[in-house]
Amino acid sequence: MDEEKEYKAGPIVEKGIKELSLAIKTMAIYPSDHPAIKASVERLHATIQGLLEESRELRLEIAQKNLLVDGRFLDKSNEIFIDFAFQFHRRGVASVTFKKGLSAEELKAFLEVASTEPKMLQKIGGFLRLCQEKGISNINIVEIDYDKMLGVGEKIKEAEEEVKVRSDEEIWIDLIRSLNLYSGLKLGEVEHNFLLHLEQQPDRMAAYLEGVALRSFPGMRDLGGAAIRRTINNIGNYILKSVPEEKEVHRKGLAEVVSRLDLKLRLQLIDADIDIEPDQIDVVTEIIPYLSNSVIVEMMTLVVSTEGRVTERLVKLFHKIVPEEERKREVIALFGESLSDMSGQEDSLYMRRLIENLFLSKPTEEFISETYRKTLKELNEHIASLGEVKEYMDSFNERKIEEQASTVLLDLIRLETELRDYAEIAKNLGKAAMDFLLTGRYEKAKEIIEVLVEEAGPEKRKTDEERNACKGAMEELRDIAIVHELVAALRDWGKEKYETIHFILLNMGEIAVAPLLDALARETDRSLRKKIISILVSLGEQAIPEIVRRFSDKNWYVVRNMVRILREIGKEKAVRYFNLLLKHEDSRVRKEVIYALSTIGGAEAYGVIHSMADDPDEGVRRNAIKYLGAMKNKGAVPLLLELIHRRNPFGRNNSLVISGIEALGEIGAEEAVPGLIQLLRKSTIFARRKNDELRVAAATALEKIGSKEAMEALTRGSRYRRKIIRQVCERLIRKHQEIEKKG
Repeated sequence: MDEEKEYKAGPIVEKGIKELSLAIKTMAIYPSDHPAIKASVERLHATIQGLLEESRELRLEIAQKNLLVDGRFLDKSNEIFIDFAFQFHRRGVASVTFKKGLSAEELKAFLEVASTEPKMLQKIGGFLRLCQEKGISNINIVEIDYDKMLGVGEKIKEAEEEVKVRSDEEIWIDLIRSLNLYSGLKLGEVEHNFLLHLEQQPDRMAAYLEGVALRSFPGMRDLGGAAIRRTINNIGNYILKSVPEEKEVHRKGLAEVVSRLDLKLRLQLIDADIDIEPDQIDVVTEIIPYLSNSVIVEMMTLVVSTEGRVTERLVKLFHKIVPEEERKREVIALFGESLSDMSGQEDSLYMRRLIENLFLSKPTEEFISETYRKTLKELNEHIASLGEVKEYMDSFNERKIEEQASTVLLDLIRLETELRDYAEIAKNLGKAAMDFLLTGRYEKAKEIIEVLVEEAGPEKRKTDEERNACKGAMEELRDIAIVHELVAALRDWGKEKYETIHFILLNMGEIAVAPLLDALARETDRSLRKKIISILVSLGEQAIPEIVRRFSDKNWYVVRNMVRILREIGKEKAVRYFNLLLKHEDSRVRKEVIYALSTIGGAEAYGVIHSMADDPDEGVRRNAIKYLGAMKNKGAVPLLLELIHRRNPFGRNNSLVISGIEALGEIGAEEAVPGLIQLLRKSTIFARRKNDELRVAAATALEKIGSKEAMEALTRGSRYRRKIIRQVCERLIRKHQEIEKKG
């Protein structure tokens, strides 16, 4: 295949990988006979068949967080590619090759294997073995050769290990294999002692680590930093947990090892992004503060000499590895001298001032401030004499062409008057939006969705046929696998893309509700939970059916959360569904229902709360009575009057009666005044403290009602024998008088 054909095939291959990633995730979510899986497999199979029309096979080579096709990297910054590569790497896969003749059944079987958890794959013999057991013949799997990766040409047999003395290299390999297998938590005695001894020889350990980088993925030197970072992270976690009393010493020791690494590998190590297990610490982040100033300046100088200029990447790197303000000034002074020497500038003080302005100011978002840009330009003009200055510019590739084509279509649909052409443009826009969603270009997808929604709206005064064309294009985008990717992107893309993803999910409609609720159930990050709830609330009535379906969940807290979301949605239409929970076995759910109903309000909500005043649980009854008062509905007065007459002389149901009294005060029920006066006057020789609580509550309610009869009763109460009652009545009278003066 010539260079031009390879170039044009790229985006098609990328689309296939996106669909493969989506299909694997769909397989992990749904049972094998679910319609979503059938649709996903069929779409993926058609795409792969199209790719194999021009070639006998399609080979994907997998690094830890990078992906190659025909020896060429795909978009290294694409989060979907990174995640795809990492998931296969975790499952021990070095490459996957799809061959002509691949059937849909084989593809589905492969997806089942690919969606199996790594630990389960280990137990049953690995990825390749499971593929062989399923009879997959048109997909070739090559597993990672860990012995080769760690520097051993021949595998050491277990039987031989028991009887022969191992070399240092062999101990190192077993050590790294054990740390990888047990997440840095388990080593034999020989490996343990070897590691602690090796830590005291930083040059030697650095050499071993460089060997890991070089042999991890031959010909892919730029991946070495990730391999080293993972290895150092496992080693550091093991040492810091095994010898916790000497953490400071070991952090310094590991920092010294990093200082002895090849300079480029050192940079890659700090730049590399690896997943940290929940019970592990990020060792590299912990040891960075122990790197010397000269080591940091050496790395910064290398970046400038490699890239030919000071870049935004360097400024970000600087703030990452030197967070302390005082130390920043020390490093910048040394860096300024280094740059002056490199560029031959005599006025080193002027250059130093430029560097300080650039590096010591708080970096603005995406480094776009005018001051930053001006300083960066001026500084780079002073070091322009550096050899081999590299020019960076975006290539006009197929991806750019796709984006420009969509822009043209967006302009055309606003101008088109012919129905047939209009419908065709809408259809093509839908296809373009799907491609953008599959490839993670969410902003471009949002642009199209905004126009399709706008064109289908009543304000545009389009014909029914034109509106239906836009609605049809939107309907094609409502794919469950796409929705799952968008929900996952809420976490992966963070604040940067939240508004965009929020908008797209809203326009996905009801199909987005279940994945969002599933994500909410799993999510532990509080801020992200709020974002998910915000989207669900924005979906409004579209979310209600799925929320109600989850009322039957066996976990009470799940049901409670569904009630809370319904409360946030706040639609009176939702009130009728709360009847389903009036008999829920857990009182905490019933309490949440009362609160939700009181927030939503309305006659129907009042009726449901009124019925819950007879709940078997006293706490639920008390809440129902409290919120009947908060809703200020006069219809509750007879029930509340009946309740306060149930007073027990020994105060056994005090809390319930007090709730009723308080509710009467909130409602301002004048017809309750005689009964409240009777309670205020009632003295007893039994349970005096509890009786005082009732009398105080009655006095407070009388003041809130504020009628002439009520205030006269408080005046009499201010002369009662019982001191606490006198004081409360006096205070309430003063409060009432102050309010009247102001009012």
